[in-house]
Amino acid sequence: MNIIKKYSKIFIKTFICIILYPVVLLFEIINQYKTIKFIEIDSSRMGNFLCIVEGYFIKKNSLKNMKLIFFFRFPICNTQIEKMAKRILNVKFNRLINYFYKVLLFWKKNDLIYRGNSFSTSVLCVNRQYPELKSIKPNVYFTNSEKDKGSKLIEQFGLTNQDKWICIHNRDSSYLNKIFPKNDWSYHLFRNFSVQSLSSAANFFASKGYYVLRMGSVVDEKFITNNDKIIDYANSKFRSDFLDVYLLANCNFFFGSDSGVGIIPLTFQKPCYGINHFYTLFHRSRWLHPWSFTFKRLKNLDTGKLLSLKETMNLSNNINIFNLNKNFFIKNKLELLDNSEEEIKSFAIEIDKEMSGNYVESKEDTKIQEEFWKIYFQYINKNEISKTLPRISPSFLRSNLDLLN
Repeated sequence: MNIIKKYSKIFIKTFICIILYPVVLLFEIINQYKTIKFIEIDSSRMGNFLCIVEGYFIKKNSLKNMKLIFFFRFPICNTQIEKMAKRILNVKFNRLINYFYKVLLFWKKNDLIYRGNSFSTSVLCVNRQYPELKSIKPNVYFTNSEKDKGSKLIEQFGLTNQDKWICIHNRDSSYLNKIFPKNDWSYHLFRNFSVQSLSSAANFFASKGYYVLRMGSVVDEKFITNNDKIIDYANSKFRSDFLDVYLLANCNFFFGSDSGVGIIPLTFQKPCYGINHFYTLFHRSRWLHPWSFTFKRLKNLDTGKLLSLKETMNLSNNINIFNLNKNFFIKNKLELLDNSEEEIKSFAIEIDKEMSGNYVESKEDTKIQEEFWKIYFQYINKNEISKTLPRISPSFLRSNLDLLN
């Protein structure tokens, strides 16, 4: 019965594609006189969605001689970003064009397709942090009525726009597993960590007058706390697509994982500090901006020792990050260690000093940082780094000096 159903779907799809072939030919004829491109925007994941939209406007001038037909991929991860994107992109008949795009793929009409993901390189979003581009504002925006709406909604948490708040985030697999249950997302597991490891840092930030909001739309864990200034927003009855964006876009800074959630504060030019990054991604991560980050360490289970940076980078040359499931670590007798709660709190203390203008990096810290990157760039082509060099948390490097062995 399942086989009959499967082949019935294939037959119906093929039949429809044949019926619509004259329409495809019509577009090809028009394309000879006026270049037409269908552009799919991956709106199913937060990071891709905003990166593609913002990246398009950075590349826009090189595409001005084309007729561009945009459409959003389903499912749409956030309805507020969808609204903001539709204000600045001409998106019409989304479902119809979605289907017609599949017809184009069926007939392999690549001359009518422009890959939207080509806009989403992290450099395109991050480059407005460069001095010559700092005056560039994001293209997505809140209307005045949405600003008023946001001001009223945050009162549910005891907040006003005059209060200081930060957004924290830990990556887990719950969102992708729920939205795309048929896909195997195990190769992303190495990016995950527990929200409980943020407890000490969250309490520290709260003691400095910040409200701390744990972000997320679908999460594995509850963030257990007795502190009134720490809010498990991800599990709150007030969570919404609108507030997801409003809170992240208006926070004082972001403190969290290498996840698409961080693209929102980054787009709105808020400081973004990264936790538990993976070492193979330093040179092309979205965190290539002035703000510091920490990363996970590898432990050799045979010797019980942590790998140095040289040992780690030698290993990473043979790594395909899309094959990093648990079998990789078992096979190589390695354990991936998350940042400890103490390391994350030390990082938080460092950030608080930096945000208040009291942090001064010592000569020793500068020297350690330089030595780290000197080793790193023995393995990675420095040309892959854009104008802004990544910056490891000085407190993290001081507590992990064995990396330089």
